[in-house]
Amino acid sequence: MITTEQPPQLKPESAPKPSRLARQSSPVAVILGYLIFVFLGGALAAPRFHAAAQFLESISYRFSFLADRAFHHFVMGSLILLAVVALPWLVKNLGLNSSSVLRLDWRRRHCGDSLLAFGWSFVAVALLACVLITFEARTFQTNHLAERWIRQLRNACLFALIIGILAELIFRGALFGALRPRGSFFKAAVLSSAVYALAFFVEKPEYATRWVQWNSGLIVLGQMFAGLANLKSMIPVVVNLVMLGCLLALLRERTGSLLPCIALHSGLVFWIKLLSFVSNPTKNANAFWGTDKIYDGWMTSIILVLVFILIERTMAPPKPASAE
Repeated sequence: MITTEQPPQLKPESAPKPSRLARQSSPVAVILGYLIFVFLGGALAAPRFHAAAQFLESISYRFSFLADRAFHHFVMGSLILLAVVALPWLVKNLGLNSSSVLRLDWRRRHCGDSLLAFGWSFVAVALLACVLITFEARTFQTNHLAERWIRQLRNACLFALIIGILAELIFRGALFGALRPRGSFFKAAVLSSAVYALAFFVEKPEYATRWVQWNSGLIVLGQMFAGLANLKSMIPVVVNLVMLGCLLALLRERTGSLLPCIALHSGLVFWIKLLSFVSNPTKNANAFWGTDKIYDGWMTSIILVLVFILIERTMAPPKPASAE
């Protein structure tokens, strides 16, 4: 018996939706947009924070410690505040989740790696200090008052922690974490380190004008990046920052955690600021030994290469989850 019923029509399969990774913007473009927002937004918001501090002082003298601070401190504080506030947007637009960015594993192995990384930071700066003192590129100056010692140590600790945590979350956690699945370690490390060098190549700003206006933050921002105009002095700094970024990327790759990266980065910042406090550059200071910044010389590059080799030779990659 022949039937005339038509076979059931199958619904055409819908075309596969493009993956989330394909729809995302370039990680570098996202990071650059994030940095532009942080720097420009912080520069424009700083005068408002400064005005708020003056208003609080008019209400009570207890806020004078805040109102009397130099204006460039308000700019730096605004940059840090916006960097923290905009971090969730950065993570979302990079297609990452908080766990992949943070990777703050507190297991015994990672805590041990963090202590070791902090020790490496001390050894690296101590070795650099010995070389600079031996070749008379710097001289010790330790006759500071106890009050100034306490203030310097407090400020150095705070600054080192802020820079270490924020830089590692943004550049090794977010940017390197987004680039690594898309290509080789070398490409991800160099690209993320180049953006890191661009973001942190800043000078210490000074705003001498008494009256703060709406564009005062932009003036300070211009002072912070004034060093970009001097290409000759910029080269060693950029090279050292890129090398440091690659070193930290290698540490993240080998440990699988950001804790050792934060420990190493914070340790380097702390010990360099302390070395800058207890020593002064001499007439022998130059592009090879470094000037007042210390990290703007080629001698710092040699030390970073030694630390890179040390990490590459002594730290094995993390075991796969199935093997643990």
